[in-house]
Amino acid sequence: MFKALGRQFQKKQDFLIIVRIAKVSVQVEEDCQVQVVWRRGTASTEKSTKVDLNNIETDAELNDVFKKVSSFYSKDNGNIYEPKMCSFDVVVIDSDENEKVIATKEVDMAPFVNHTDSLQKIDFEESEMSNTYVEIEWTITSDTSGRDDDTRMSITGSSLSSALDQESLQIGGMSINEFLEKAQKLEEEKQDIEQ
Repeated sequence: MFKALGRQFQKKQDFLIIVRIAKVSVQVEEDCQVQVVWRRGTASTEKSTKVDLNNIETDAELNDVFKKVSSFYSKDNGNIYEPKMCSFDVVVIDSDENEKVIATKEVDMAPFVNHTDSLQKIDFEESEMSNTYVEIEWTITSDTSGRDDDTRMSITGSSLSSALDQESLQIGGMSINEFLEKAQKLEEEKQDIEQ
């Protein structure tokens, strides 16, 4: 709840995140396949193409591209954004098709906002196999698709009042009217601060 209240005074902006997996390297000892997994939250998982590696060829070029629209928050009108974490897993698949995550790393996407074609080498120091890294190309630019209008339902006080008696509903011990008045005051204070 405190995170949501803190964001009341922040600028929210949607960005199109484009992640290109350019290369994976793992010092494997026997023939296997390797796959890179990109996760943002629990519901969003993207998997790269599986590539064949062995003890001689320990890296492979990839060109897998993943796209996602996500909201970033800023306290200073879009100069610096709050951390927005994602994670990368490196998965090894043996000849019996058994999958094993050998390395995981969390990465903050915020430093790449408003950048295009920013290459980043992600070293997995805690990997079960040596020389494990992934090369990622980030492109994070403002999204103009209007996803908020298309994918989220918004209920305003006026539409709610036409359907229900506001005095009979309660939010946090307040009637809907009291809650809406408080929300309006907060919005006005936010606008005063921004000016």
